[in-house]
Amino acid sequence: MARRNDGGASCHFGSGCLTTAERRSTICRNARRTLFMRPLSPNEAFTKLRRLCMELGWNAPLVTYRTPSESHDQRQPSLMRYFYSMYEMDSPIYLQINPQTDLHPRLFAISIFALRYRICTGWHGLMLDRKMKREIVAVSRWAHASLFETVRGRKAFRESNPECCDYTWKRIRDFGGPYPQSSTYERWQNRGMVD
Repeated sequence: MARRNDGGASCHFGSGCLTTAERRSTICRNARRTLFMRPLSPNEAFTKLRRLCMELGWNAPLVTYRTPSESHDQRQPSLMRYFYSMYEMDSPIYLQINPQTDLHPRLFAISIFALRYRICTGWHGLMLDRKMKREIVAVSRWAHASLFETVRGRKAFRESNPECCDYTWKRIRDFGGPYPQSSTYERWQNRGMVD
């Protein structure tokens, strides 16, 4: 069965020759399907995140629980109760993964802080669902451990991501990182348009 794109040439369904409108329609349909997924328990999320981190060349993350104060809870009820991290904040490379359940039940935001090398990736969204291989390929472009562990990897990362360079904890505290956590779901949806 053939389909016509905007230029009039015929394309087969499996060939990847969809128009922008067709791709948007597919992404919206998939977003509606994933919107009704049940949230993952912390144990399920940890298992999937451990697999993701291992595929990206990192160690398994640690689960860090937070007990916010009662008054802070009332002002910001969506404050996360737990997050995943690797290494310590003052180490050369610090990776943090936050659940974004207020935006989507299975959305997580990942950021890498390699501040000894003045690199901060900002927050990027990833969906923990049945299509983990696709998520791993998408995030490996900026979150693979090899991009941060060697001089050659860091140089390649800086060249391909200049907006993620020259960061310190002070700059992050004062101005934020290159990509805010609040936009992870929107950027995750738009990533399908670019891939």
